[in-house]
Amino acid sequence: LSGIPAAVRQGARVAQGQTVGLIGESGTPESISDPGTEMHLHWELRIGDAFLGDGLPPEEVRALYAGLFQPPPR
Repeated sequence: LSGIPAAVRQGARVAQGQTVGLIGESGTPESISDPGTEMHLHWELRIGDAFLGDGLPPEEVRALYAGLFQPPPR
């Protein structure tokens, strides 16, 4: 995460398409060995002291988030 817009803070409402964070590459081995190749944004949906998917295997968390953020059926 290389930055957070000033309007994004705890409890703020965000709208579809609004920028909530800027990409970075910290935290990856590639950020040391091959800078500029592993740009990504890590984010999570917090629920109290946990996050959505806490304790689930990675493939189940990916499926959970994929289903959550798919466009609604028409």
